[in-house]
Amino acid sequence: YLTELKTRFSSDNHKNKEETTSKEGEEHNKQKCRCLLLDIHGQSTLKDHTMRGTQNGKTVKSLIEKHGEESLLGENSLFGYLQNHHFNIYPGNEGPNKWDEHKEYNGGWTVCYYSGIRKWEEWTFDSFVDCIQMEIGFDFRKDDESIIAFSKALGDSILVFGKHYLNLPQY
Repeated sequence: YLTELKTRFSSDNHKNKEETTSKEGEEHNKQKCRCLLLDIHGQSTLKDHTMRGTQNGKTVKSLIEKHGEESLLGENSLFGYLQNHHFNIYPGNEGPNKWDEHKEYNGGWTVCYYSGIRKWEEWTFDSFVDCIQMEIGFDFRKDDESIIAFSKALGDSILVFGKHYLNLPQY
């Protein structure tokens, strides 16, 4: 039963993402509006870090082309905001290794598919969006206090990022 439920959820989840991504991509192509798909998971390899997965920048190519590296690595980026608020990020946003994402968490199927950097047989749409995989370390999920603190910081990082790079309205 659990396998069937997981398969159905996964299938429905990807179908909904595909419909939303296709619509957002079409709008982007028509109006030059911006959107970003976040694929958020938990990991225990680096328990006190949140890992970035973009295939070393490939799944956010148009974001970087439009706004430069600072949109992914700068203080108003998702990871820059988290790092500036005392959350460890891997890879760090500065230095010579800033593009060396963890080989096991550097952006999987979802971000590769919806960003359009890889094509599979079941390719079904022509519009692509920038995508980031976030792997949240266990320490940020271990108890209610940690979950609340990280969730607040992540929400704030999304708002700051959106205001600077997605043209979201000011709140």
